[in-house]
Amino acid sequence: MLVAVEPVAVEKDVASDMPRLELNGTSIDYRDAGDGPAVVLLHGFTGSRLDWFDHVGWLSERNRVVTYDHRGHGRSAHSGPYTRRQFSADLSTLVEHLGLDEVTLVGHSMGGVVAQDYAVLHPGRIRRLILVDTWPGNALDLPRSVARLATASSYVARAVGMERLLQIRAGLDRWLPQTGAGRSVANERPEVPVMMEANFVAMDPRCYASVMKIAADRTSRSVLDDLNTLDTDIHVISGAGDDLLRPSYDEYRRDLIGASFTLIDNAGHAPHIETPDEFRSVIESILKDDEQPSSQRLEIER
Repeated sequence: MLVAVEPVAVEKDVASDMPRLELNGTSIDYRDAGDGPAVVLLHGFTGSRLDWFDHVGWLSERNRVVTYDHRGHGRSAHSGPYTRRQFSADLSTLVEHLGLDEVTLVGHSMGGVVAQDYAVLHPGRIRRLILVDTWPGNALDLPRSVARLATASSYVARAVGMERLLQIRAGLDRWLPQTGAGRSVANERPEVPVMMEANFVAMDPRCYASVMKIAADRTSRSVLDDLNTLDTDIHVISGAGDDLLRPSYDEYRRDLIGASFTLIDNAGHAPHIETPDEFRSVIESILKDDEQPSSQRLEIER
């Protein structure tokens, strides 16, 4: 059940003269570009809508592309609650406000969880679900050392803020994917670590702590059974080197019926940033399937 939705109003952000949406007790920064079938891009934890900078341009040539910052992230307001139900409600209100009757959702990491929750609640609005290096909503089975670090970092974030936490975590490369690919991206594309650092320090420390708690919540259940009831195309994409969420990819392959699965070589947790050309190729291939009815879905691995 969704939380109550307050009246919606659009205002202009004074600094950028770009639209913002007042909804559900907060202010959401979003962009809306292009015409055609609607595609909503949902960024991951500690990210922002800027994570999709390699893809908005080409996607908007044939699609209406919407990007936005989750509450507590990027340029959106720092106001809770920071819960799965609330993140999903924010997406629902944005979709309603923009008049999007049917959408393709592309969700990365935390954004993938939001996309799945929304799809389960609003199956009639989903044209296609594309899940990128994410998990099905149950508690992540983290190595003990990682779980301890996550818990400690949540306390540090609330105590001293995100900028100090970034310094304590020994620099930005910790937040790039968990493989050498991330370090390679930092060397070859210097704008990437700058963007990621800005995203990280812009985040509300309370949101950081709350999402960490969500990821570790042992009472959360997987949405895989719910996804299997949907009459829609579902595509699961993962970087081959995403050690942290590779078990979740394997879980999707085992339990998600009729979906397509793609592993992208030389990528870790963020293939849309690390290997943008390969990621684009995969997405273009998926979007070309618009003429294929959902009932004809086949399980494939590219």
